[in-house]
Amino acid sequence: MKLQNLISKLEKHHKKKIDLTLNRTFDLLKKLGNPQNKLKNVINVVGTNSKASMSCSLKSILNQAGYNCNLYTSPHLQSLSERFVFNDKEIEDDELIQLLNDIEKVLGEDNASLFEILTCAFLKYAENYKDNINIIEAGLFFQFDSTNVFKDNLLTLLGLIHTDHTQWLTNKTIDGIIYEKTCKLLNSNIFINRQLTEEMHTYQHTAQQYAILPRMQERGPALRPVGTAYAIQKWSPPSQPNPPTTPMVVHTVLNRFL
Repeated sequence: MKLQNLISKLEKHHKKKIDLTLNRTFDLLKKLGNPQNKLKNVINVVGTNSKASMSCSLKSILNQAGYNCNLYTSPHLQSLSERFVFNDKEIEDDELIQLLNDIEKVLGEDNASLFEILTCAFLKYAENYKDNINIIEAGLFFQFDSTNVFKDNLLTLLGLIHTDHTQWLTNKTIDGIIYEKTCKLLNSNIFINRQLTEEMHTYQHTAQQYAILPRMQERGPALRPVGTAYAIQKWSPPSQPNPPTTPMVVHTVLNRFL
């Protein structure tokens, strides 16, 4: 009950539940000391569907290989604490209440949506485990989503894409959705999940044309087909203080669920 009351209070910090801009997120992160710049190993998960499945699958794979993970997902099923996993353990409600109270104090009278507050809270707390791999699921689209705050990452997983949430877009076509989800992807390793609908098979070329292929060609590495998906050919596991001895080949691992 305490957590729900706090959430209701935090929702009053912005009159809109969804307001697609990054200004408020960066303002709050600056007040918090820009924790996003201190996280070393970031994996962004973007798409319409399958984001949570990919995030949890990848976390399980990495855990089996000996890596510790922080995981940020949304929405939750039963408790808000499900969204906050640090060092492979879900945060306790009391810890989450303290964290969100601390974030609200830093926010002060400034505006921020609930999702922006939650995202910034996750990033701040993840500083305590900054050597872990941080798997971060985007909320709505990606271009102006509050998870799009990193200067670099290890890789991006791009899940299934189809028509959804068009009320927030000027371009309400699948082209517009593809653009919003891919135009700000970082130039790292981009894995595109196999698209299941005939509509997306048709627009596979559009996704490459708009965002991925031109920038990848500028950067240099080749794209490798994985079924009907594409992926950058090479990826190196991140360094950790005590790296696992288990060899890690990410292409082999990802192919299990791509």
